[in-house]
Amino acid sequence: DIQIASNLRDRTDLDTRTEVRLLELEVEDIDEQILRNTERIEKASLLAPSAGLLLHAEQRWGNARLKVGDEVWPGTTVVHIPDMSTLRVRGWAHEVVAPRIQPGQIGRIVLDAVPDQPTAGEVVHVADLAHPRGETGAKHVEVQLELDDTREAMKPGMSVEVQLTVARHDDAVTIPLQAVFWDAQGPHAWTSGLTGFDRVSLSIRDENDEVAVV
Repeated sequence: DIQIASNLRDRTDLDTRTEVRLLELEVEDIDEQILRNTERIEKASLLAPSAGLLLHAEQRWGNARLKVGDEVWPGTTVVHIPDMSTLRVRGWAHEVVAPRIQPGQIGRIVLDAVPDQPTAGEVVHVADLAHPRGETGAKHVEVQLELDDTREAMKPGMSVEVQLTVARHDDAVTIPLQAVFWDAQGPHAWTSGLTGFDRVSLSIRDENDEVAVV
């Protein structure tokens, strides 16, 4: 009886020490996981080098913005801080007038949000190829202008109107391009008279993407 009781106590003590050791190993493993995750969080937390406006980066696979829970890979740009001192305007000119736009030309830029505060910009890039845009699918060429000055009201993504003067005509008569028709006899328009519509031949001196000078 004494020997049996001693064996039971020894086995119980051994089982208890084994269980304690297993729990200690489990705690050590959890502590290591916490340490690794903490280090990962610290590496994933970036401090901006300067103050500024934070913008979502455009993703290669589409325009969708990254959100909490999305998986990212090394080298993926999540956000960026634009240099507000070197803003550019990106616009599109109809392919009819695009050949007359050259780097170095000065344009008048009007922000939709503050139309009473126009500014100027210099054309710095004119794309080589035209691409269809809008509901009509008319082809346009991308044009970039560098702003002469930046203002607090200006933010990336704002809509603007760009006005570029490519020609001047004194005492010009203009009509909308939609009113100009072409046939074998050349350009013409239709005027309303007492007996119906009359065909009027046109001599087009110049045109842009909206009107023709006749």
